Amino acid sequence: MQNNSHSNAEKIFFKILSLILAIALWLIILHEINPEMIEEYKGVEINYEFGENKCLVILDYYPKKMDINIKGKRNDIIYLKEKNINSYVDLTDASVGNNDYNIIVSMPEQEKFEIVKQEIASINLNIDKYIVKNYRISGENIEVENLDDSLSYKIIEKNNYVSANLKLPSTYLAEINEKIEIFAKFDLKGLGVGVHDLPYEVFYKADLDENVNDFLSLESGKKTYKILIFNSK
Repeated sequence: MQNNSHSNAEKIFFKILSLILAIALWLIILHEINPEMIEEYKGVEINYEFGENKCLVILDYYPKKMDINIKGKRNDIIYLKEKNINSYVDLTDASVGNNDYNIIVSMPEQEKFEIVKQEIASINLNIDKYIVKNYRISGENIEVENLDDSLSYKIIEKNNYVSANLKLPSTYLAEINEKIEIFAKFDLKGLGVGVHDLPYEVFYKADLDENVNDFLSLESGKKTYKILIFNSK
């Protein structure tokens, strides 16, 4: 009777041991089949998010892309593509001046991954505020195209000028005032004597650094102006 009890205990012991070994072997195999690995993602785009604060602008150089190394299980990381990685700077509460901002990296199912190397973790940005300056264009700064030689024209709006709005960072205002000249252009092709409500183009001429030009935006102050075309003879 004792022998049978001893034999049964041994059987149970070996069954439990076999189960433990089987589980250990399964874990080893699973780890080998789906090991941890590190993937390098080169040139991940950095987004600068102002939210609804559209009146702010970044001056000076700021990086557009960076490299990131991410660790995760092989079966997870092979499906993580560069387009799924969101790298951004939150500027919704940014203030004017030089300040440091963190570069945040997020991805789907982020708990499965670990960022082991981030080329740029934070950045100093020079933030400025956009302003809009209105210009009144008149005289020789108003150009016309395709006007018949026998005809003349006159702007019949109040004060005989047209308007333009220049959007620019406030930092550049003093420099712009000294160096910029604003023009308007009307196309009178095919138009005869009479009053015409016409759209117009605006453009500027200025001896400015290229980086300053990149921040300027010029728009017409109105959609149309009334032009009187009459016989010049």
